[in-house]
Amino acid sequence: MKRLFCTVLSFFVLYLVNGQVSNPYKTGLTAEQNLIAIGKLNPNAHGGMGFDERYEGVKGSRMLFDTLLPSFVKVKGQDYFIQLEADIEAEANLLKYRNPSNGKFYALGTDMITVIVFKSNDQFLSFKTTAGLPFEKALKDQKFCQVLYSSKPAFLKIAYKVLVKADYKGAYTSNTRYDEYKTDYKYYLKGPDSLFHQVKLSKKSLAKLYPEKKELIGNSPDPSEALGKEDMVLNIIKGF
Repeated sequence: MKRLFCTVLSFFVLYLVNGQVSNPYKTGLTAEQNLIAIGKLNPNAHGGMGFDERYEGVKGSRMLFDTLLPSFVKVKGQDYFIQLEADIEAEANLLKYRNPSNGKFYALGTDMITVIVFKSNDQFLSFKTTAGLPFEKALKDQKFCQVLYSSKPAFLKIAYKVLVKADYKGAYTSNTRYDEYKTDYKYYLKGPDSLFHQVKLSKKSLAKLYPEKKELIGNSPDPSEALGKEDMVLNIIKGF
């Protein structure tokens, strides 16, 4: 009886082993045939996609600071600040922050926030939203703007993320093999009409908006290595 049981058990195990799926590669194409088959795939066919190995991906990011910074956020309806680690996603106009209780990431839109203060390199950078601000030319979307000067005349800075596409195909290209997010800025100065006007960081642009201050603007120090264009404008408007 024992011998019969062992015989049946051996037959059953052998049946299971033979029933398992063997390595599909060994039973399928040879290595050479496999490469030939892959080469015949149509990149335009459904399920197949060609890839240009010269492309190097995307550099930069949609984030303003590219890192989480200590920040103090005041949400609409509150009279106190919440302390968070956060950054601004300039392209989507969102404040991305890490919840200190669970470590997960969340986002707040411009319709939820009144003030953000970031701490960066021992400096405090103040931001607000453009909601309700009077612009000479209305903005398409509400944006986060940095308040460079809050007294008269107020001076604002808005960051924009621009995706510059790779350019290496064709006879006349820059041979740039990657997409890159670059940061662009627009500046707005409150004019005598109490509207925010887009200005360039130049004396000519300031004098056009404030012609009565033309002499003061012209006599102010020019930009230099020690005095950047932003600082030049700040020094000028503080003298208004």
